[in-house]
Amino acid sequence: MLIWCDMYDKILDLIRKIAPEFNEITDEKLEGFIDVYANLVSKRYFGKHYNKAIAFLVAHQLTLLNIASNSEAGAGDISLIAGDVLMEKEGDLQRQYGNVNTSDSETNSLLNKTYYGKMFISLRSALRPIGMMRKCP
Repeated sequence: MLIWCDMYDKILDLIRKIAPEFNEITDEKLEGFIDVYANLVSKRYFGKHYNKAIAFLVAHQLTLLNIASNSEAGAGDISLIAGDVLMEKEGDLQRQYGNVNTSDSETNSLLNKTYYGKMFISLRSALRPIGMMRKCP
C-alpha cells in the first residue's frame, strides 16, 4: 500500500506541474481519476515513464470533461466526436468534418483533441520499440 501511496503522490505532483489549471481539484478527486485511468496504461510499456503517462492521460480526460461540461451537448459535443475540421466557410455557415476511423487512429483522434493527449501520444511514440536487426549468416 505504501508503494501505491507513493505513486499517487508522484502522479499528483506531475499533474499539478503539467496542468496547473487543475490545481483547484482536490487530491481525493484526482486520485479517483488516477484509479480509473491507471489501468489503461501499461507499466511494462512505459517503464520509468509510467507515472508521467498516467498524469498526461488524466489531464487529457479532465480537459475533455471540461469541454463536455461547458457544452450544451455535453459528451455529445461535435468537437469531441467528429473528426478534424476539413473545411470551414463563413457565408451561410458551412463546416465539414473528416471521418473518424474505427481503428487505432480513432483513439489517436480523441487523444489529439487536447495538448495532454498529444503529449501522451508523443511519449508513447518515443518509447515504441524499434525493429530488431539480425545478423545475416
